[in-house]
Amino acid sequence: MTTIKKTKPHNHKKTHSGSAFKGQTTISPPSKVKNESSSPLILASGFDTLNLAIDVHWKNTDFFDLLTRAKDQAKETRKDVPIEIPSDSKNYHWNVNVKSHGTNGYEWLIGNKEFTLKIGAWRQPHCKPSILAEIRSEALWHLGAESALQNIILLLLAQGGTKILIKPSRVDLCADVLMLEDSWGTNLLDYARTRSTYIATHFSHRKLTGISIAKGAISARLYDKPLEIQEQSNKFWMYDIWGLSEVPEGRKVIRVEYQLRREMLGQLAINTIDDLFLHYDKIWAYCTQKWLKFQTPGKHHTQRKILPWWKTLQNGFRGKQNPKPLVRSKSIQYDIDQNTTQAIGHMRSLIAARQSRFELDSYEPAEIEDALSTILRKINFSQESKDEFAQSVIDKKARHQRTVHKFLEAEKERKKLGFRTEL
Repeated sequence: MTTIKKTKPHNHKKTHSGSAFKGQTTISPPSKVKNESSSPLILASGFDTLNLAIDVHWKNTDFFDLLTRAKDQAKETRKDVPIEIPSDSKNYHWNVNVKSHGTNGYEWLIGNKEFTLKIGAWRQPHCKPSILAEIRSEALWHLGAESALQNIILLLLAQGGTKILIKPSRVDLCADVLMLEDSWGTNLLDYARTRSTYIATHFSHRKLTGISIAKGAISARLYDKPLEIQEQSNKFWMYDIWGLSEVPEGRKVIRVEYQLRREMLGQLAINTIDDLFLHYDKIWAYCTQKWLKFQTPGKHHTQRKILPWWKTLQNGFRGKQNPKPLVRSKSIQYDIDQNTTQAIGHMRSLIAARQSRFELDSYEPAEIEDALSTILRKINFSQESKDEFAQSVIDKKARHQRTVHKFLEAEKERKKLGFRTEL
């Protein structure tokens, strides 16, 4: 099995190794990474978050009735209720969780790993949008922004929605640049030229991990993406999108991310979703050329030169992701491996506790069956019936929309590409 290593400079023990992506081969670094070791390179770019305000005219209240029943059940059980939302296709449906509460005047709150919808209880649009939608990072990298949005539109149409009008309310555009490690440090602040008066730096063990600029209608973040993956998001599938098995020695992968809210989008004449998809390149140009850039010092702007890695960033934004069918498969596999590792760890602790209470002979080698027998005994004596246990598994499964279907699709795609699969 090929091992996918973590970036070395941080000396972290946690790695996204073969245990995380069992049975999957590594993807070799691009030729540019191998041959042009000192040149900055854009590894990926696109939308990382997309929030939308959607106006809908509903033909009837059937969808509302479905959500009301699920919400009432969630209130009774005090936990999210999984439901299947039908579509126009007999072979397709959406799995979502319905919350026991609404939020900010919206009656229903539903979602899964790919999106969240806040839905208002009014059939015709009024002072508030009918729906506030958030398309999450995994869906954007897995499907692409336009395809992910199309899924939401199809869902609304299938439930009797008409005259659908969509406006972006928040857009996070990002690019991941491979650059020299020496180029990343607090001295970058000396080269920053921005219209914002707020700049903050973030450190871990006295090493720079990120830079935040501004807090308002437009803001920016620059941060060590592999470190963030390792310590927070667990989005190890980004390595495949980058085409890297590990971050090369002496290099950094820095994510440059701009967040634009409704007020700023309006100033840039981005009023509809079509405006956004047509002019994302102009938004990126404004962000990286006007609002924030890194250039050498000089008394006059004609004497200042753009830093090489920033110039690469300015010119290297593609603006939308190509669909990445392997993202979902990798994400699912990581969930499986993470839960398996945690379960084994709990069983070790369980055996140690039983030995400490003299329920097991401490002089005999520990066996995993000792823990399994304890778990089975506890289950048999618990108040939870077999049906309740089965239902709780369904509740967990509903958090992953179309998990099995998408996993099989991804595995078929891997097979076509000649990669090893789990099937």
